[in-house]
Amino acid sequence: MAGAEGLRETNKRNTNGGKNMNLEMIFTDFPVLESEHLVLKKIEETHLQAVFSIYNNDKVFEYCGIIPKHHIKTIHKMINHF
Repeated sequence: MAGAEGLRETNKRNTNGGKNMNLEMIFTDFPVLESEHLVLKKIEETHLQAVFSIYNNDKVFEYCGIIPKHHIKTIHKMINHF
């Protein structure tokens, strides 16, 4: 199986102590991980301009094989997908 459906099926089959793992129950709220110098959290629409400035920069993707995104609507769709 491919994509999200395949991941859901895999998670249904994986067990932890004989119980099925349910990721939806574990992550009802997206976790925020913080350290002294870094905060990792869910990307939301309030981050649109900052995320666009990264994806719109050709230098950022020069060596990684990802195509830059030069349309803010594309980034908006990506954020809604997260």
